[in-house]
Amino acid sequence: MKTDIKPFLIKAYQRLIKKAKEGDYKPLIEVIKIVEARNSKTMYLSEQETKQRIKSILDDINDGFEIMDLEGGQVLSYAGDGKLVRLVRTDGNSALAFSNSKTSEELILDIWFCLPNGESDFVVF
Repeated sequence: MKTDIKPFLIKAYQRLIKKAKEGDYKPLIEVIKIVEARNSKTMYLSEQETKQRIKSILDDINDGFEIMDLEGGQVLSYAGDGKLVRLVRTDGNSALAFSNSKTSEELILDIWFCLPNGESDFVVF
């Protein structure tokens, strides 16, 4: 039953990727802020440390990193008693990633989605 959500989750990722490829990074920046707000709580970070982490990610993206397409073969990964889900690449990393062709580096954004009751679209947790 849970695998029925995979096409919808792929669409959620593809929306973010498409916007970024079109040069509209606003949705991606909002995702980064949501993820880092969650991380700041679990890692007991100060507001300044959280802002610095966000700035560091955005600086990396602006420094030659380009968003990667979904590679295919991703699997679903669940957490939170099945209430959170993400796509995982075949190498075990989160499916949302950037690459820098100059440095051969990758930047992986570990995002989780949830589907709130009564909603039809996934939202970032």
